[in-house]
Amino acid sequence: MLYKRIVGIIVSVPLAISCTGCSFSGLSDNDLLQPPKATGEKAEIQSLLESTTNGDYSLKYPQSGDYRSAIVMQDLNGDGEDEAVAFYRNKKDSSAINVMFMDKVGGKWASVGTFSNANSDVDRIYFGDIDSDGISEAIVGWSSYLTGGSQVTMYKYKEGSVSEVIVNDDTNYADMAFMDITNDGVSDLVILTTATEDDTGKSTSLARLYSSCANGKFSRVSEIKTNPNVVSYSQIMQGTVSDGVNGLFVDGNTSSLDELITEVIYYSSQKKSLVSPLDVTQNDGTVTNVTQRVTSSVCRDIDEDGIIEVPSPFTPTLTDDKLTPCPITKWYKIDADKGKMEQTIQTIASYFDGFYFILPDNWKNHVVAVNDNTSRTTTFYCIKEVVKEDNSETPTEAATVPELDSDTDENTVTAVEIEKQPVLTIKVFSEKDWKNDSAAKISDGYSVLEESNSLVYTCKLGASEDGQYNLSSQQVSKYFKLI
Repeated sequence: MLYKRIVGIIVSVPLAISCTGCSFSGLSDNDLLQPPKATGEKAEIQSLLESTTNGDYSLKYPQSGDYRSAIVMQDLNGDGEDEAVAFYRNKKDSSAINVMFMDKVGGKWASVGTFSNANSDVDRIYFGDIDSDGISEAIVGWSSYLTGGSQVTMYKYKEGSVSEVIVNDDTNYADMAFMDITNDGVSDLVILTTATEDDTGKSTSLARLYSSCANGKFSRVSEIKTNPNVVSYSQIMQGTVSDGVNGLFVDGNTSSLDELITEVIYYSSQKKSLVSPLDVTQNDGTVTNVTQRVTSSVCRDIDEDGIIEVPSPFTPTLTDDKLTPCPITKWYKIDADKGKMEQTIQTIASYFDGFYFILPDNWKNHVVAVNDNTSRTTTFYCIKEVVKEDNSETPTEAATVPELDSDTDENTVTAVEIEKQPVLTIKVFSEKDWKNDSAAKISDGYSVLEESNSLVYTCKLGASEDGQYNLSSQQVSKYFKLI
């Protein structure tokens, strides 16, 4: 991971106010975006901006990514000293945004390149070595709220001046990532689009992989179709797919209400291209995805082993209609070499109280839980008798596509009867309520698991009838995790 240093010369409160779109008496947009007087090198940089624009400018802030300052410091020529990158708008020009690159020349700050972009906003900026010369380049994403347009440009500082290369001049992007997805030690640029209609009227969405050649020009190394049912992205996470393979875990919102799917995009060294194995094109041309779900669960390293897992929830059925069990989430790793999805763990979560609980291996298909948000209690019960139902989804085409496991021991369970006494209870108290009556709660069997954000997370141990599902307090602490 690249470690970056950001120097911000605008305080956060005016920025937050300016982003709300609200109007405040006595404060104009110019007041909110006018930089305060700086000192030292910051003052020199500000003075250069003022002299270049005759003092008639306002700063523009990246809207996403790691860098949110209008002025960013980064070494762009490999001399060990930081240069400055500033985003601003001339007040006389109500639309275009400028980016100025500044360096110390002869002991004084000077412009080494200024460029204008027709889009109205700065989406984000990345820094990294994309041309294998050992020196970082700047990658800027531009966007326009009014037109919906977007563009990606690269800036290279060499031999005393900065040059610009337009990356995606033929399509807008919905999101992007700057990472070593080809696993060769050099940064790559991946651009994602959401569905647009092609000449035939079919919806097409794409993932494109770019790299920079020695002459400073970008080349499109690979392009694949992604799921056309995705209309927006909920989360895009960079991480390890399996040993030695980096990838993108893309959680996308579909056109169906509250539905998510996950696409895992990585580079296949055998195929020399990007792959997205979780999407399957059926005979009628529709695209399905085995991870389609109605849930707020997104990809994460759930077991903290450095490899990202994909969630797949299911809800057990109880014949006692007075109780509604929590969904259980199965988490899967992808084996990039074998092209299979392998289940790792199962969890039960309370998003209301912000925690999840990893089910011990011997609890799978034998313990269910019930959430009560009013009492802030999650209660775990042992199942006396179960009927197993196949809940696996098997793609009908493409044998290399990973499948959710269909092992009979890992399927949805229907509980015919549960034990009356819980095997475990997790209860959340406010810090105030716990302090006011902690002695009584402790005497009632509750012990503290975690304290966070003025909440006290506690557990009360129970017992199953045959004892085989009992846990110790140490085991409960091991399996309990805050979200």
